[in-house]
Amino acid sequence: MSEIVIPRPEMWRQKVERFRQDGLERLCVVSDWDRTLTPARTPDGRVLTTYAIIAHEAGLGEDYVRASQALYETYRQVEVSAEMSAVEKRGQMQTWWEEEFALLVRYGFGKKHLEQLITGEMLRLREGGEAFLHLLAQTGVPLRIVSAGIRDVIEGFLEHQNLLFDNVHIIANRLRFDASGHMVGHLEPVIHSLNKQGKWMGGQKAMVQDRRNVILLGDTLEDAQMVDERHTTGIIRCGLFDAEVEQLRDLYAAVYDVLICGDGPLTFWCDWLEDLI
Repeated sequence: MSEIVIPRPEMWRQKVERFRQDGLERLCVVSDWDRTLTPARTPDGRVLTTYAIIAHEAGLGEDYVRASQALYETYRQVEVSAEMSAVEKRGQMQTWWEEEFALLVRYGFGKKHLEQLITGEMLRLREGGEAFLHLLAQTGVPLRIVSAGIRDVIEGFLEHQNLLFDNVHIIANRLRFDASGHMVGHLEPVIHSLNKQGKWMGGQKAMVQDRRNVILLGDTLEDAQMVDERHTTGIIRCGLFDAEVEQLRDLYAAVYDVLICGDGPLTFWCDWLEDLI
């Protein structure tokens, strides 16, 4: 069941009032992709990250699915661990992503599979996501998508859905293909869930240089730190909170200003933007 939680109501009111006074001209949105702009899971409980959708829909074979799932079971517990330091986790996340890309090459991922994902039924925005993107485009508010997912998938999906507006800039992993359309590797550096800090400023920097009020959306504890407060006037942090990390609820409440729980919709932010308009 979806739920909106505001852990510190007075601080929330102060931030919202400051953003309202500054208006849309000072606003920028920085968002993760997987489990944030997209749902965390299908109704039957399957994970819906970029990489999980490849396993579900690309048809790379059962050996690939088993190998990818084994990586998930090994490294996901590290990714969401509250006991390990960021330094310890960062190295293992680099290994996870490198191994996942190696699997894609080994099992023959190519542009034909990319097209299947982009036009398939599993990849979709969270409820309210399409309206949210339209509102940002209509008001000229920049949207920086900073994702550990695959840019080729995200960009292709948004283009297919006619949602790749001029205000959208995507910072994510790019794949390398040969002349026959077969994946042969990935571009460096790898973007994983623990090294996103500061990357939102890269590319088309002029788009956001005067927009120092940031709405940040993410689904991990580390996502809350994607934007350095030294580069902003204010940040409102929104956590998309999934039951998989229920044991971390107090930690999420400590770093996010608002939590959207239970794989809930983005209509909260649509209503917020409408009010600001």
